[in-house]
Amino acid sequence: MDDARSDSCPGCKTSSYQNPKLKFLVNACGHRLCDSCIKAMFVRPTAPCPQCGTILKRSEFRDHLFENADVEKEIDIRKKILKVYNKQEDDFKLTADYDNYLEEVETIIYNLTNGISVDETKAKIERYKKNHQALIARNRSKLNLEQERISTMVKAQMSEMEEKREKQLLNEKEELRKRKSDKEALLNDLTYADASVDQVLANYRKTQALQLNKENVLNKNSNEKIVFFTMENKEESYTYIPIEEDNLGPKPPSIGELLRNKYVKNIHISEELKGGGFTAPIACNRAIQEAFSCLLD
Repeated sequence: MDDARSDSCPGCKTSSYQNPKLKFLVNACGHRLCDSCIKAMFVRPTAPCPQCGTILKRSEFRDHLFENADVEKEIDIRKKILKVYNKQEDDFKLTADYDNYLEEVETIIYNLTNGISVDETKAKIERYKKNHQALIARNRSKLNLEQERISTMVKAQMSEMEEKREKQLLNEKEELRKRKSDKEALLNDLTYADASVDQVLANYRKTQALQLNKENVLNKNSNEKIVFFTMENKEESYTYIPIEEDNLGPKPPSIGELLRNKYVKNIHISEELKGGGFTAPIACNRAIQEAFSCLLD
């Protein structure tokens, strides 16, 4: 019952249980309303929120993402504030000044979210907008250019990946067609050729080996890597180093020794565990490790 009430519209009291297609939207205050209530209440461009009385604009409703109204409210306020306070680190000579600026922005967002000194905070924002109009416009332009650059790069990478995928599908189809053609040719040679069966098969294997070698050379020369947002991948490959443990007891036999000495002959593992890779030698080895552990402590 509590879940149904928490998932209901505060305006019409309709719940998603009663109407599975119920769609919630939120505004600046963070409280949600269903789309039917919004259409009924916002005949005019503005109307008060039925929960907190905040004057809302119909055009500013957006999809409901979070259950907590405070989270929705903070996200909305943060987006608006960061459009005004949009300085970057390169706008400051000292890192300390940039840190103080970030702290000031967070304080403004916190005050507006929690209703602390709201009028004073809004007045401070208006003064900042008036005194830094040129800087705000310049940083907005820089941000838009950077977002456009990243978007172009992502599209190029996705397009390249799609081209490689299509090329791979075509190669696979061509490979299947060629295999079918080779098998038909082999059957024809076995049926109609004057040479013996052994000679026909030997020629076929030789042709296949030459073709495979040619394909390996081509694949090696055309080996390309797609690296996201970078042209180089300098990371070293991972090397596995076995863990050496001191079990404070006699050294247990290895899995190879267990198999050679047939210790696992009477151990049975269910089919479900086998599917997960848990084999009889592993079970036996683990049991012996536990039996030997701490015997010398």
